[in-house]
Amino acid sequence: MRSRYSYPGWKVLGWFFLVTFVVGGGIWATTYYSTFIATDCVLANAQIAAKPEDMQTYLQQYLSSLRARGMDHGYASLIPTPYSDMTVRVKAIEGAVERLNGVIAMEENSTEYQTALDDIRGILRETPNPAGGWTFAHQGWIWLLIWLITGIPAYIGFVRP
Repeated sequence: MRSRYSYPGWKVLGWFFLVTFVVGGGIWATTYYSTFIATDCVLANAQIAAKPEDMQTYLQQYLSSLRARGMDHGYASLIPTPYSDMTVRVKAIEGAVERLNGVIAMEENSTEYQTALDDIRGILRETPNPAGGWTFAHQGWIWLLIWLITGIPAYIGFVRP
């Protein structure tokens, strides 16, 4: 008598799971990595920049990366919250860029200069990194759902003969 687990369709679904796991994982990982490099790393570089001109360049690069990826609106999570609202983040960074114009005109040895740079660094420090939440909310959950749906047949077809 044949076991209910010996149905050949389980093997096909198991192979489908393996293929989608490898292909989907590769696509998601490369998307996440390129988004991470273009956004999170640039924001970190802006935070540690010594001169306001460099900080402004990094922030303008950060904003252009967000816009190029369509990350200047929407949410960086599956559940929309004010914390994950990308429009708010973009407005905060645009405000920091405008404020840096005034800082550039200040004398470097002045107290106002140092205070303004510290305030801007505080804004950058409190700005959440968007890459992980954005890529999961806009792509990762689809792969997770496919893996969950095909993972059970893969377990039945390969692990439980």
